[in-house]
Amino acid sequence: MIGEASAAARSAFDLATPCALGELHLDRLVAAANLHRTYRDLPRYPGVDRELALVLPEPTTWQALAATIHEHAGPWLRTLDYLDEYRGKQIPKGRKQYTLALRFQSSERSLTNDEVNATVDTLVQRLRD
Repeated sequence: MIGEASAAARSAFDLATPCALGELHLDRLVAAANLHRTYRDLPRYPGVDRELALVLPEPTTWQALAATIHEHAGPWLRTLDYLDEYRGKQIPKGRKQYTLALRFQSSERSLTNDEVNATVDTLVQRLRD
């Protein structure tokens, strides 16, 4: 539980300004914890990062966009991160801009910029469609 301390509680502890109090049930946290160690080998080859700013119709959700990207980005896509959502005078009415970060990586070799650029170009074309 978490919440704002009442005036009586603040007075009892001589607290002059509003503050939050919290209560944790450690037994529940321990019961839910996964205490098994897991690991992945460190990547042997470097990743290639790209950021995209996409102007999309207002009803487009991040979940729908992410699903489409995962479907069409190909086997080298390792991560997709949401960075920002923007609406403003530079963006047409009824549209919004999502900014996202993609990381591409192969477990077999280093990727070239040309390969990643071609993959991103294909992905952007699929998103336009």
